[in-house]
Amino acid sequence: MNCPRICFPFVTILLIVLLPGVTSLEAVGPVPQADSAKFVEAVGLYEEREFNDSHRILSDLIEAGSIHPVYYYYLGLIYHEVEEYERAKENYFKAAELDSTYPDPWSDLAVLHRQNGDLEAAIKYGRKCVSIDSTFTNGYLNLGTAYTHSGDTAAANKAFLTAAALDPDRVYDLGTQILVQNNSPEYALLYFEYVLAIYPDHPLALLYSAQCFRMLDLPEEAEIRLSYGVETCPMDFETFDIIYASYFRILFDLGKFEEILSNSAFRVGSEYAPSHYFNALAHFRLGNLEESEKSAREYFRLAEETSPEDLTSWLEQEANTSAERQAAGR
Repeated sequence: MNCPRICFPFVTILLIVLLPGVTSLEAVGPVPQADSAKFVEAVGLYEEREFNDSHRILSDLIEAGSIHPVYYYYLGLIYHEVEEYERAKENYFKAAELDSTYPDPWSDLAVLHRQNGDLEAAIKYGRKCVSIDSTFTNGYLNLGTAYTHSGDTAAANKAFLTAAALDPDRVYDLGTQILVQNNSPEYALLYFEYVLAIYPDHPLALLYSAQCFRMLDLPEEAEIRLSYGVETCPMDFETFDIIYASYFRILFDLGKFEEILSNSAFRVGSEYAPSHYFNALAHFRLGNLEESEKSAREYFRLAEETSPEDLTSWLEQEANTSAERQAAGR
C-alpha cells in the first residue's frame, strides 16, 4: 500500500477565508439565565443576517445592565459584517477585556486586520488567539491565512497543519466550501492536502482531492488518490461506494480496461454489484461482448434491478456516457 504523495501547492495564493461567528460559550461560560432566550434569539437573527434586529436585542441587554463578553463579541461580528470596522474593533476589544481567556475576539481581529491590509496586526492578533487557546482551530486557520498573505509559507504551513491535526473535518469542510461555492479546485486542494498530511486515510479528503485533480486536468493524480481510498476506506463507511465508483470511472476514462478487470473485485468480492458494472463496461470496450453481457446480467441481479432486453444497446449507452463525461472534464 503506497500512501499518495502530499504536496502543498503554494504559489501566489491569496486565500479569502472569513471565519466569524463560530463562538463557544464553553470558553466564557453561559449567559445569565434571565437573558438566555433573548440571546438565543439575537444569535438566530445574526445567523439569518437580520443584523439590525440582532443588534437591537444585544444592545437592549447591555443597556439593561447585563454584561457578558459574548454580547460584545456578537456586536463586533455585526459591525464586521456591515463593514463598520472601527466599531467592530471596539466591541471585539471590549469582549476580550471582559474575559482574557476568550479566544474568539482575537481570531476575528486577525481576520479584520487582514481584510484591511494590516498583515502585521493580523499575525499579531492571530498569535494572541492561539496563545490563549492552543486548541482553537479557527485561530490557526485565520493565522495561517494571514501568514499566507504575508508570504511566510513555512509559518502558514505550520498553522494550517496544526488546524488539521486539531479538527480535520473542519479543515475539510472549508475545502469543500471553497470548491463548491467558489469553484476553485486549486485553492480547495490546499485544505485537503493539509488534512491528508496529518490523516492520510481521511476518506472524504481523498475523494475530494481527487475531484480537484480531475478539475485541474490531472487524472493520473486523481487515480492515485482514489486507488488509495479504495485500499484504506472502511467498507461500511457511507462514502465507500462513491470512492469505489469514482476510482473505476477514472480508470475507464483513462482507458485502463485491463486494470479494471484485474482489480474490480479487490476488497469487495464477487457479490458487489458495482464491480460487475465496471467489468461489463471494460469488457465492452475491449470487444468481449459475451463477457460484457454476462457481467451486466450479474450486475442487474445483484442490484435487484430488471435487466434491459437489449443489453448491447445499454452497454453502448453507458460506455458513451462515460466518454461524454470525460470530454466534459467531469
